[in-house]
Amino acid sequence: MLLFITPILLIGDVVFTVFVVRYSREYLVAEMQQTLLSFSQTVAMDIARGYEVSNTRSLYSLLQELKQFDPRIVDLSVIDSSQTVTASLDADRIFAKDSSDDTRRVLQGEQRSIRFDETLKRGITVVPIKAMPSTTIAGAFKVVFSIEGLYHVINSLERLIVMISTGVFIFLSVGIVLLSRGLVVKPLRRFLPTLENIERGDYSHPVPVKNNDEINVLAQHVNRMATGLKEREFVKDTFSRYVPKEVVDQLLERKIHPRLEGELREVTIFFSDLRGFTPMTERLGAEQIVHILNRYFTAMTELAIEFDGMIDKFSGDEIMILFGAPLGSDDDPLRAVRMGLAMQERLKTLNEEFQKESIEKLNIGIGIATGKVIAGNIGSEKRLNYSVIGDTVNLAARLVLQAKAGEILISEATYQHVQDEFECASLGPVQVKGKRNLIEVYAVQGRRHR
Repeated sequence: MLLFITPILLIGDVVFTVFVVRYSREYLVAEMQQTLLSFSQTVAMDIARGYEVSNTRSLYSLLQELKQFDPRIVDLSVIDSSQTVTASLDADRIFAKDSSDDTRRVLQGEQRSIRFDETLKRGITVVPIKAMPSTTIAGAFKVVFSIEGLYHVINSLERLIVMISTGVFIFLSVGIVLLSRGLVVKPLRRFLPTLENIERGDYSHPVPVKNNDEINVLAQHVNRMATGLKEREFVKDTFSRYVPKEVVDQLLERKIHPRLEGELREVTIFFSDLRGFTPMTERLGAEQIVHILNRYFTAMTELAIEFDGMIDKFSGDEIMILFGAPLGSDDDPLRAVRMGLAMQERLKTLNEEFQKESIEKLNIGIGIATGKVIAGNIGSEKRLNYSVIGDTVNLAARLVLQAKAGEILISEATYQHVQDEFECASLGPVQVKGKRNLIEVYAVQGRRHR
């Protein structure tokens, strides 16, 4: 009987062991894949809401922060729609082509891709970054994650199953199922509600943490990640209403420190001012004046954002916009002049709307100057304001006073940067208030015809 039962029991044990091993492996891999996909999709949504796919500097800072959440992250990268890597933890990959089939398929419309390489012990996920609020695929977010720990758990489980496979068949089967479900599957399932909520933008449901094993340590990292994402969203949503978005981004990336300091920068200063608005305020009531100003400022603010200008301040009916601080580029003067022309065109449309409402026509004068300024945190230890000071600011303020309605006056330094794109008429040496010497001033006539 023993000779008869033993082979049958042994065969049954072997078959059952193989089945349990295979089931446990597939289930653990599937759960880990779901966890990685949820993480990747959450970060991709965060990038779509708050970042430009082409903004290498901001994205690199975000990837560095995400790296701290879990040491098993091998690489994180953002890829634009042309398969060019715009940000990566591996600096050598930045601006290189990602020609992998996974990335190509995702950019062509597949929802997501996940692949486990058992040889290299790497998990690779690629998910699309969809531009908000449209569903256009602006790029892809790629995660390379070490899965050595997962296979270590799987291998350990296999050895345990083999060691107890000589036991009673029923005891073995029940024990293995309960062990796998109680120690691995059930804890991993605790992640799903939290990750699903994070995917929807709800960060208020943390993963329950019961002890200090590996899965619960991972749960702690997920909770910290959710807290960090929630704090970033709160800071950006709240302070962007009071502080320029560019300054908020720099603060979050720790590139601007909340202390009194400054730096010498080449910037372009833009001033616009309403002409004849003071007499209008005497004729109209306060409520109507505020209504007109808010509509005017809303239209001009939209253009400042479109041309990447940083609104420094609103002062009465005057607007001061910076190009070149806290971030600068070679085309700052060009964008300032383009924005000035766009503002004049937008004001024409706004005046047509005002005319239908029997509101008086608005006219603006614009002054633009380029040069060196001191940029940084100005104020006191209790109250700071990121702004710029210097002779260039004063010159731009004087130019806007000189400008007539519908006129854009620029300094000599600005003219040197924009003369190839815009027709400008020299007004000759002009005496500007606050300047001892005559200043060469130019009036922008419009774009050059090519």
